[in-house]
Amino acid sequence: MEKLLEQILNKLSSMEENQNQLQTQLTSIQSQVNDIQAKVRNIQAEMCNIQTEMRDMQAEMRSLQTEVSSLKDGQKLLHADITEIKMVQKEHSELLLSLKDQLNELDAKNATNHTLTIEKIDVLSNDLDFLTHKEIQTEKEVYTIKKKLQIIK
Repeated sequence: MEKLLEQILNKLSSMEENQNQLQTQLTSIQSQVNDIQAKVRNIQAEMCNIQTEMRDMQAEMRSLQTEVSSLKDGQKLLHADITEIKMVQKEHSELLLSLKDQLNELDAKNATNHTLTIEKIDVLSNDLDFLTHKEIQTEKEVYTIKKKLQIIK
Protein backbone atom coordinates (compact mmCIF):
# COMPACT_ATOMS: atom_id res chain seq x y z
CA MET A 1 0.00 0.00 0.00
CA GLU A 2 2.77 2.29 0.55
CA LYS A 3 3.77 1.79 -2.97
CA LEU A 4 0.37 2.58 -4.07
CA LEU A 5 0.37 5.70 -2.01
CA GLU A 6 3.72 6.62 -3.40
CA GLN A 7 2.46 6.06 -6.91
CA ILE A 8 -0.59 8.14 -6.18
CA LEU A 9 1.63 10.80 -4.72
CA ASN A 10 3.87 10.72 -7.77
CA LYS A 11 0.85 10.90 -9.96
CA LEU A 12 -0.50 13.81 -7.97
CA SER A 13 2.85 15.54 -8.19
CA SER A 14 2.94 14.93 -11.91
CA MET A 15 -0.59 16.20 -12.24
CA GLU A 16 0.29 19.24 -10.22
CA GLU A 17 3.26 19.92 -12.48
CA ASN A 18 1.04 19.46 -15.49
CA GLN A 19 -1.49 21.81 -13.95
CA ASN A 20 1.26 24.38 -13.32
CA GLN A 21 2.47 24.03 -16.90
CA LEU A 22 -1.10 24.35 -18.14
CA GLN A 23 -1.56 27.40 -15.93
CA THR A 24 1.65 28.91 -17.36
CA GLN A 25 0.52 28.13 -20.90
CA LEU A 26 -2.93 29.53 -20.15
CA THR A 27 -1.34 32.73 -18.81
CA SER A 28 0.83 32.90 -21.93
CA ILE A 29 -2.22 32.34 -24.15
CA GLN A 30 -4.14 34.98 -22.21
CA SER A 31 -1.26 37.40 -22.74
CA GLN A 32 -1.20 36.58 -26.45
CA VAL A 33 -4.98 37.04 -26.64
CA ASN A 34 -4.60 40.42 -24.94
CA ASP A 35 -1.88 41.35 -27.48
CA ILE A 36 -4.13 40.21 -30.33
CA GLN A 37 -7.04 42.20 -28.92
CA ALA A 38 -4.82 45.28 -28.69
CA LYS A 39 -3.70 44.74 -32.28
CA VAL A 40 -7.33 44.29 -33.38
CA ARG A 41 -8.23 47.57 -31.65
CA ASN A 42 -5.29 49.25 -33.46
CA ILE A 43 -6.44 47.75 -36.75
CA GLN A 44 -9.99 48.94 -36.07
CA ALA A 45 -8.68 52.44 -35.33
CA GLU A 46 -6.63 52.35 -38.52
CA MET A 47 -9.69 51.16 -40.43
CA CYS A 48 -11.65 54.11 -39.04
CA ASN A 49 -8.84 56.43 -40.16
CA ILE A 50 -8.78 54.77 -43.58
CA GLN A 51 -12.56 55.12 -43.88
CA THR A 52 -12.30 58.80 -42.94
CA GLU A 53 -9.53 59.28 -45.49
CA MET A 54 -11.63 57.45 -48.09
CA ARG A 55 -14.57 59.78 -47.42
CA ASP A 56 -12.24 62.77 -47.70
CA MET A 57 -10.80 61.40 -50.95
CA GLN A 58 -14.30 60.82 -52.32
CA ALA A 59 -15.20 64.41 -51.47
CA GLU A 60 -12.01 65.60 -53.19
CA MET A 61 -12.82 63.42 -56.20
CA ARG A 62 -16.29 64.97 -56.44
CA SER A 63 -14.69 68.41 -56.19
CA LEU A 64 -12.17 67.49 -58.89
CA GLN A 65 -14.94 66.13 -61.11
CA THR A 66 -16.79 69.42 -60.71
CA GLU A 67 -13.63 71.34 -61.60
CA VAL A 68 -12.97 69.10 -64.61
CA SER A 69 -16.55 69.62 -65.78
CA SER A 70 -16.09 73.36 -65.35
CA LEU A 71 -12.82 73.21 -67.30
CA LYS A 72 -14.50 71.22 -70.06
CA ASP A 73 -17.27 73.82 -70.26
CA GLY A 74 -14.64 76.55 -70.40
CA GLN A 75 -12.79 74.65 -73.10
CA LYS A 76 -16.00 74.38 -75.13
CA LEU A 77 -16.53 78.13 -74.80
CA LEU A 78 -12.92 78.78 -75.84
CA HIS A 79 -13.34 76.47 -78.82
CA ALA A 80 -16.50 78.34 -79.84
CA ASP A 81 -14.67 81.66 -79.44
CA ILE A 82 -11.72 80.41 -81.49
CA THR A 83 -14.10 79.23 -84.21
CA GLU A 84 -15.78 82.62 -84.23
CA ILE A 85 -12.41 84.39 -84.32
CA LYS A 86 -11.35 82.22 -87.26
CA MET A 87 -14.55 83.11 -89.10
CA VAL A 88 -14.03 86.82 -88.43
CA GLN A 89 -10.39 86.49 -89.47
CA LYS A 90 -11.47 84.77 -92.70
CA GLU A 91 -13.98 87.56 -93.37
CA HIS A 92 -11.27 90.16 -92.71
CA SER A 93 -8.88 88.35 -95.03
CA GLU A 94 -11.52 88.28 -97.75
CA LEU A 95 -12.28 91.96 -97.15
CA LEU A 96 -8.56 92.81 -97.33
CA LEU A 97 -8.24 90.90 -100.60
CA SER A 98 -11.27 92.74 -101.96
CA LEU A 99 -9.80 96.08 -100.85
CA LYS A 100 -6.45 95.19 -102.43
CA ASP A 101 -8.21 94.29 -105.69
CA GLN A 102 -10.14 97.58 -105.60
CA LEU A 103 -6.93 99.49 -104.85
CA ASN A 104 -5.21 97.76 -107.75
CA GLU A 105 -8.13 98.69 -110.02
CA LEU A 106 -8.02 102.28 -108.76
CA ASP A 107 -4.25 102.37 -109.28
CA ALA A 108 -4.71 101.10 -112.82
CA LYS A 109 -7.47 103.66 -113.51
CA ASN A 110 -5.40 106.38 -111.87
CA ALA A 111 -2.37 105.45 -113.97
CA THR A 112 -4.50 105.52 -117.11
CA ASN A 113 -6.04 108.86 -116.12
CA HIS A 114 -2.59 110.19 -115.27
CA THR A 115 -1.28 109.15 -118.67
CA LEU A 116 -4.29 110.70 -120.44
CA THR A 117 -3.93 113.88 -118.40
CA ILE A 118 -0.24 114.15 -119.27
CA GLU A 119 -1.07 113.61 -122.96
CA LYS A 120 -3.75 116.31 -122.79
CA ILE A 121 -1.36 118.66 -120.98
CA ASP A 122 1.22 118.01 -123.70
CA VAL A 123 -1.37 118.81 -126.37
CA LEU A 124 -2.45 121.93 -124.47
CA SER A 125 1.16 122.95 -124.05
CA ASN A 126 1.76 122.53 -127.77
CA ASP A 127 -1.43 124.44 -128.52
CA LEU A 128 -0.35 127.21 -126.13
CA ASP A 129 3.06 127.34 -127.76
CA PHE A 130 1.40 127.55 -131.14
CA LEU A 131 -1.06 130.22 -130.01
CA THR A 132 1.75 132.19 -128.37
CA HIS A 133 3.75 131.93 -131.59
CA LYS A 134 0.71 132.97 -133.62
CA GLU A 135 0.03 135.89 -131.28
CA ILE A 136 3.59 137.09 -131.66
CA GLN A 137 3.33 136.75 -135.42
CA THR A 138 0.01 138.55 -135.42
CA GLU A 139 1.47 141.37 -133.33
CA LYS A 140 4.37 141.61 -135.76
CA GLU A 141 1.98 141.82 -138.67
CA VAL A 142 -0.15 144.38 -136.84
CA TYR A 143 3.02 146.38 -136.11
CA THR A 144 4.07 146.16 -139.74
CA ILE A 145 0.63 147.23 -140.93
CA LYS A 146 0.57 150.15 -138.49
CA LYS A 147 3.99 151.18 -139.63
CA LYS A 148 2.90 151.11 -143.23
CA LEU A 149 -0.21 153.00 -142.34
CA GLN A 150 1.85 155.68 -140.65
CA ILE A 151 4.05 156.01 -143.67
CA ILE A 152 0.99 156.37 -145.83
CA LYS A 153 -0.46 159.07 -143.71
